[in-house]
Amino acid sequence: MLGRIERVLELLPRARKQAHERIIGERSVKSVDKLLSLYETDVRVIVRGKADAEIEFGNTLYLAENRQGVIVDYHLWRESAPADSKMVAESLKRMMEITGKGI
Repeated sequence: MLGRIERVLELLPRARKQAHERIIGERSVKSVDKLLSLYETDVRVIVRGKADAEIEFGNTLYLAENRQGVIVDYHLWRESAPADSKMVAESLKRMMEITGKGI
């Protein structure tokens, strides 16, 4: 717990500078330089082009489960994730490699 608090304290000067630039200075900050979370520093800006949310923050987590609800595969994308159909194809490939069986 103390380690997490220390990490947040380390990031506060950066967050303060960013807030000053954006709010007081009314200047934009490049996406690569933005600090989006004090707790999850690898969160990224994701441009998805959706009508209701062109830009989102976060990472994409793919979860595959069987009929009983057991998670059988996962993958975390830190950058923009591929289309759903490609996620499924990649998941099937990973499961075949692990099990040695076709699905």
